[in-house]
Amino acid sequence: MTNERRVMTNERRVEILSSDILDIKALGDLLDLDYSMAAQKMRDIKRKLVSEGRDRLHIRGKILLEDYVYYFGLDINRYIVNNVLPKVEQ
Repeated sequence: MTNERRVMTNERRVEILSSDILDIKALGDLLDLDYSMAAQKMRDIKRKLVSEGRDRLHIRGKILLEDYVYYFGLDINRYIVNNVLPKVEQ
């Protein structure tokens, strides 16, 4: 794995937050962490979820977006996008 960090753009944030599942790379992008620090944070989140009986995904290195919001105590309404993105013409 590479330790390169991507610049967080609004498009990247929307891409990540429109997914149901976060992997280590996406978590690192959201939190502006390199891969090894993002992996540690993922383990911390998983540890808390398991201890509270909330780990529903049971996939190593991945969490549900809902669990990310829960772990950080975020207001889910800030992350809901309703028809805000422009339609792409094909």
